[in-house]
Amino acid sequence: MSKQDPFPVGLVNRSQSTVPVVMPMDARTRCERHGMLLVSGAQCMRCVKEDSAGQTRRTLTVVAIVAACILLTLVGARAIAIGRELGAASSAMAEAPTSDGRLVVYTTSFCPYCRKAKAWFDDRQIAYVERNVDFDTSARDEWNALGGRSVPLIAIDGQVVQRGFDPSGQNMTKILIDHGIDPGMPQ
Repeated sequence: MSKQDPFPVGLVNRSQSTVPVVMPMDARTRCERHGMLLVSGAQCMRCVKEDSAGQTRRTLTVVAIVAACILLTLVGARAIAIGRELGAASSAMAEAPTSDGRLVVYTTSFCPYCRKAKAWFDDRQIAYVERNVDFDTSARDEWNALGGRSVPLIAIDGQVVQRGFDPSGQNMTKILIDHGIDPGMPQ
């Protein structure tokens, strides 16, 4: 742009696109913050960019907050559903006697080896009592008293016989036989 040019070309940001605009020479002034020529009303190009960046940051912040709220809602709903499932399962266990109480399996709701241990006992129709240490404080106290550091923790007659679970079940079969419990056959 030369000094002889009576109509300098500036750039204006209108609805996310940069549009050239022609301004008469007498309308040109300088931005107080940056000392640059004004191109859009009372803003220089740097002010326009900063405003656009600020709006983008605000938009991203709002999106992040909404996403966090949705995630927390979903996690909370899943936790409530798990609690209801566990409540229904414990009610069903209380109604139907499943064991003479000799074999107790201490579990958590998220443990894959706990599920494998319970499936192993169920496949062989071996009666046991499940004690979930996630939600039942008395089960957690018993588990701690038995030195509970891991799950599943399997106890017979109040004595720990196995920590964890071997999916082959060979060690558990020997333990059950040693304690006079029929290990059964898989169904």
